[in-house]
Amino acid sequence: MNETRVIIAGSRLTSIRDEAIDCAFMHLHMGPIAAILEGGAPGVDCSARIWAEANGIPVETFKPDWDLGRMAGPIRNHAMAMAATHLLAFPGGRGTQDMINRARNQRLTILQVDVDGNPAATLVEFVAEPIELDLFGAEAQNG
Repeated sequence: MNETRVIIAGSRLTSIRDEAIDCAFMHLHMGPIAAILEGGAPGVDCSARIWAEANGIPVETFKPDWDLGRMAGPIRNHAMAMAATHLLAFPGGRGTQDMINRARNQRLTILQVDVDGNPAATLVEFVAEPIELDLFGAEAQNG
């Protein structure tokens, strides 16, 4: 995959200002963005969609299939991770952590940021070994 495709993920309860997304992208040091991927939820996903459209960047929305029950979110997150090169993760809950775990497993470049777009964790450019996830996105327990 040669083009830069960035997932923007985070809380459904918090909107993010355009300036925060601009600030976060300054820390990623990458080429032109081919697409923004988001999960179709309110909050950060909606902010990502609005920011991308305002900047002329194509948006791909991955809405969960709620007919699948509790697996809808993790299945959607897996599809997003398979389609992306980068993850920009704003603060969130279990769904955001699942997205981070799946991005790690796919060896995406990951940047976790605070609500202002400043790095909240070290930039992870790859993970030496993928982690094994259970059906709900948690690290599988061996033994």
